[in-house]
Amino acid sequence: MKNLIIVISILLTVLLLGCTEKGVYVGDLKDGKRHGQGALTFSDGRKYEGEYRDDKKHGQGTETYSDGSSYEGEFKVGKRHGQGTLTKPNGDKYVGEFKDGKQDSQGTETYSDGSSYEGEWKDGYRTGQGTFSTTFGFNFKNNIHSSLSNDWVNEFNFVLNNLDKVIPVKPTNYFSSLDIYTWNSSTDKPFKNIIGNETGASLSGNERGRYMVLEIPADEFKYNDIHRYSVIPHGYFHAFQLSLSKNFYNNNFQIKWLSEGAAASLESLYTQQYYNINHFKWAQNTVDIAVVNNPEIFESYYKSREEDRNYSSSVFMVLALVKELKKLDFTEEKAFKLVLKDFWRKNPSKDNWKKVFQEVFNITVENFYLSLSSYTNDIDTVLPSESIKLENIFYN
Repeated sequence: MKNLIIVISILLTVLLLGCTEKGVYVGDLKDGKRHGQGALTFSDGRKYEGEYRDDKKHGQGTETYSDGSSYEGEFKVGKRHGQGTLTKPNGDKYVGEFKDGKQDSQGTETYSDGSSYEGEWKDGYRTGQGTFSTTFGFNFKNNIHSSLSNDWVNEFNFVLNNLDKVIPVKPTNYFSSLDIYTWNSSTDKPFKNIIGNETGASLSGNERGRYMVLEIPADEFKYNDIHRYSVIPHGYFHAFQLSLSKNFYNNNFQIKWLSEGAAASLESLYTQQYYNINHFKWAQNTVDIAVVNNPEIFESYYKSREEDRNYSSSVFMVLALVKELKKLDFTEEKAFKLVLKDFWRKNPSKDNWKKVFQEVFNITVENFYLSLSSYTNDIDTVLPSESIKLENIFYN
């Protein structure tokens, strides 16, 4: 009778009241603790099958969770640790290393929308060196320095995922990947051996190819400046422009107010939609009077260097063009689509851009510049609707 009781306690369903995790357990015991092979089932539907040591999940096992996700792989002292596969109910799947229950070190995550990330992880975040492949297969090769906080890194990845959904960058035969180097300015040029003395935020290139620089000023963290995040869609949009226009990629089109004004406008539209902050009024309100009486200078980076702080004047010209297009019976979202997408798809060059401008907008550059004389250099007079959505601009 005594032996029968022992067998039942080991091999049949037992409720272990003294264990760390409470549930219905079937399996091996040692000294009254789960040890060896076993299965633990919880009332909320969670279940673990695998190895135990000293009452904790340890070794190989499979765990399913109440939300429908599951993990198969290694455990250590009760947590996911080592090599494993985590599958979520929406189809997202991570294969790689874990530490203390979180993705850590090397791993690959594929997403239900077709995008993926392969590279380094830390404390559950994509960080360090890794490649984010968009839904269409364009590769952003991230180089994220450890000086950036987990919060910023998480938001960086969130913004890239967001933008991939509403403004997808598609690979071309001349542009299929982009290196990104980003760090906190409190650290002095951590990628100097690769990109030299580049600082600030820019899209640049050398013998290695194109790359994006995102040096985030330390003060923007100190004062919670939204620019520490809005600079990401600005840089991303330049990549979008490069993917649409080979002439822009080859520096054969450099009309400043159209290129930078478009990117900075996109930056503010994103900030408005996702952070509920009117970045146009907050950061792009220093419009120079030259917009009204000498708009031609904003075709040149050099000639308008002092008159275009934060690209405020270039943004004003883009928003004024949207207003002029609305006078031609285009909806606001259609007008933005013409400026932010359709114009670039025409692959304008320094030689034909005025002709392309007229074809796309049904207005000549000269007449548009003349129309600016009826404006004042007040950003409030050209602000877009606060309800405008990026997905309606790029997919309509």
